[in-house]
Amino acid sequence: KGIFNNKILKKGEYGTFKGMYLTDVHNFDGCNRLLIANNEIIRVDTVTKSLSSSSYGIDLVRSKVNIYHNSIVLINNGSKQVLNVTSAGSEGDVRNNIFVAKKVSKKGNNSNYVINSSVINLEKMTFDYNNYYCTDTIHDYFDSIPRFSASISGGGGNAVFTSIDILRDKLGQDKHSVCEIPNFVYPNTD
Repeated sequence: KGIFNNKILKKGEYGTFKGMYLTDVHNFDGCNRLLIANNEIIRVDTVTKSLSSSSYGIDLVRSKVNIYHNSIVLINNGSKQVLNVTSAGSEGDVRNNIFVAKKVSKKGNNSNYVINSSVINLEKMTFDYNNYYCTDTIHDYFDSIPRFSASISGGGGNAVFTSIDILRDKLGQDKHSVCEIPNFVYPNTD
């Protein structure tokens, strides 16, 4: 049982977007974890005047999930959290996904994270074989260098990881993951 083969698309500039919001999902139909697989979640806002709309690809609150083979692309000027884990009760396996958080223009200086968590150690989450790409600062808009940005906070601490190598070193996660520009067909025109 799970959530499979969906295409969730939002075009437009206003309002908070949550592709999937999962709260208190556990022991789903007798299974230990809900499977979220082969989904495409896209938020595209090509209008550069909007700075306040936030985007969340998958938002987890006290949920037990396996997240496999999903493509999540958030393109706008508001803050972006491709995977947002907001409770110590969340656990799961996150593998073989493509997570993209990209700015539309040089306007705004909102935070963009491929992973955002208020759970400091993520000890019940496993991340590997993912491709992460984000642009975070105004200088990245015209820059084709792959970026990585994750924010892990909680327990009185806060850490922003700007390199996947630093995340590997500090958390022991994502041993086989990469930061590559995904070769997608632009969803707004094709």
